Amino acid sequence: MGSPGYMAPEQARGDSAKAGPQADVFALGVILYRILTTVQPFEGKSPRESLLRAIYREPQDPRRLNPWVSPRLAAIARKALEKSEGQRYASARELADDLQAYREGRNVSVARLSLRERVQGWARRQPGRSLLAAAIGTALLLATLTIGGQFWLDERLADKAFERVAQLDAENDAIGEQLRAIAGQQLEPGAEGLARRQHEALELRIRHFLNEHEALSLLEEVVRMRFIRASSEAVAAVKGRLLSGIRLSLEMGEPAVAKALIHEAWKRQKSGPQQLRLSPSESKRLDAMEQAADSAIRMEIEKNFMEGES
Repeated sequence: MGSPGYMAPEQARGDSAKAGPQADVFALGVILYRILTTVQPFEGKSPRESLLRAIYREPQDPRRLNPWVSPRLAAIARKALEKSEGQRYASARELADDLQAYREGRNVSVARLSLRERVQGWARRQPGRSLLAAAIGTALLLATLTIGGQFWLDERLADKAFERVAQLDAENDAIGEQLRAIAGQQLEPGAEGLARRQHEALELRIRHFLNEHEALSLLEEVVRMRFIRASSEAVAAVKGRLLSGIRLSLEMGEPAVAKALIHEAWKRQKSGPQQLRLSPSESKRLDAMEQAADSAIRMEIEKNFMEGES
């Protein structure tokens, strides 16, 4: 599949059918980014956290980490690291061509002359106006520093969110194993054994639901943050996670957990941010899963009733 931290978002989501040449371009983009900044753009404290960052987090502009990086070279790295595979370079050859053009001092496909180069040329032609522009630029710099402070705070909060979501996912994996183990246990004779097993399973289901609810809330907050809000891929990934969490709960034989998550999804649909609301086709999928959950719950009730009668 690939190495966490280098895997493209489509790989990190498990959508291997979409993993083509653009996934390799993404990995090359990570390597280029590390060369330019010495920083791995999606590295987390665990493999799961690295996958979450690849899906939901936009990398910082390389020039924020290394101001000596050329704007054109930074644009090449950002192009290779686009969340949507359709917006990346179509092949490693296209990436190589832009890198070669940069080395030879030519314009690259994703950027022309840098803003600094244009401003320097204008200042030489218009020395009087450049003094006025410098004064305006100072005021803009102060505003930028204020915005940059908020950007830094948002990023720190997002980092904490990714760490917590990775912990919650790992805990839910363990809960799934425990639920499967309980289902496979041989039932102790008498009603007491059945009651104990049902109580253990209920506690695990509640923990599973609360963990998934917290993870979704954290990821929604990350998407709302300024530095990642523009990523349609991140928005789609949050909604996809919600639907896949419900589907997995049904597959695990936990319709009660699925029903609770469905209830939360409908609440979000009515009062959540517009960008995170489900599309008509996604709403139809949610409705179908709710019908499946209701049917499974009814069957479970009927089965328990029959066992009680016997």
